[in-house]
Amino acid sequence: MRQSLNLFFLIAITQLLSCKSIEPVAPTESVKEAPPAPQPLSRIVVPIELKLANYYAIADNQVPKSFNGGESPCDGVAFNYFFSRDPLKINAVKNEVKIDVSGKYWIKMSYCPSCSDLLTEKPVCLTPRIPFSCGIGEPMRRMSIQYTTKFELTENYGIKSTTKLSDLKAIDPCEVTVFNYDATEELLKEVKTSLNDLAIQIDKDLSAIHFRKEAADAWNKMSSTIPIYGYGYVHLNPKSIHMIHPKLENNVLSTALILDANPLFNHNPLDENRKSLPELNLVKSIPSDTFQVYLDFNLQYDSLSKNIQSLIGGKTMDLKGNQIVFDSIKIAGASDKELLFQLKFSGSKKGTLYLRGVPQFNKENQTIELTSVDFDLETKNVILKTAKWLFTDRILSEIQKASKQDLTKHLSDLTLKLNESLKYQMNEFSLEGKVYNLNVEEIYPNHEYLMIRVQSTGKLKISN
Repeated sequence: MRQSLNLFFLIAITQLLSCKSIEPVAPTESVKEAPPAPQPLSRIVVPIELKLANYYAIADNQVPKSFNGGESPCDGVAFNYFFSRDPLKINAVKNEVKIDVSGKYWIKMSYCPSCSDLLTEKPVCLTPRIPFSCGIGEPMRRMSIQYTTKFELTENYGIKSTTKLSDLKAIDPCEVTVFNYDATEELLKEVKTSLNDLAIQIDKDLSAIHFRKEAADAWNKMSSTIPIYGYGYVHLNPKSIHMIHPKLENNVLSTALILDANPLFNHNPLDENRKSLPELNLVKSIPSDTFQVYLDFNLQYDSLSKNIQSLIGGKTMDLKGNQIVFDSIKIAGASDKELLFQLKFSGSKKGTLYLRGVPQFNKENQTIELTSVDFDLETKNVILKTAKWLFTDRILSEIQKASKQDLTKHLSDLTLKLNESLKYQMNEFSLEGKVYNLNVEEIYPNHEYLMIRVQSTGKLKISN
């Protein structure tokens, strides 16, 4: 009887031990705070083509529409004149702006052969002054003017210009035949003085014009988090800004903005740490108008875990007469270049398994998958002592198969979304761009997320 009782307790204890859950010690994470290689600086080239017609209209409104003046000597010819201009005709070619002005004038004159101050405080004409005029009581006479302006940008986002009066002529001269007198030269001399002063004023007005506010608005826009619907958020993280010395041809200003940045993609919006607008660096040329961007995608492990859970969660597997159910699986962290997985299971046994795997990207197939999948050392020791039948490649193979993610469609859809976001209107300026491709360059398991470094190429353009 005592032997039977002892046998009963032995069987019961054995069954209790066999039902004990498997709970190995969780593996220790080895945290790395940065990828193996720093993110290369991305250079975003944005060609700019601005039609100058609108700016010409602004300039036309700023220049006076008429001029007047004169001289009043006692003897000789005294005169007053009035000049009314037509709209400015502005043409930009070979990095010069030529401003042609045509207009009409009248001049009123009087002639005194001789003056004397013998009987008066001021000299007076000894004979009645003889009046004559041009453009009064008859069609006004015509005159043409041309200015030439050269300008350059400044590091303070302003304009520095040099304006000169390059041509001035009276199309209809003012000649008084009765006196054999040509008033044209006197008129041109007087008008030229005023117009030279106007050229100085033009340069002064242009020096007051700057586009720092517009540049700051654009800089702040580029420093903001950009939502990509359905995917997450892109933060360009700009570092510096350059501009090509502008060229003028056929009334079009051509230049290019060059933005150095470290773009980052995240599922959640980032805290914006905006830097003030840096000084403008002016450069002579760029090698290409195609941008090349390295974009770091920080994929949270929660979302990756959901994908794997959807593929093998609830899956049942028979192992040497025993049955296990994959209740849940998640990425528990990273160690060196490996991902750590926590697999909770039930069935003939229940408990937790910890596994390791190295994520790699297959460029040919455009897929991410785990390689070198194996049980964590502590897990391996526990199952070899308590449930050797769990030590099988079938579990490892199932995990590896579920981890495989085809990125072809994701990268294609993301390219479309990025292209949709590269259309932006700010005041009269429009930004258009196109991303040609996205290529995965590197994968790195960080402590909290899987970093995927993607290289993209494309083109951007600003116009008005």
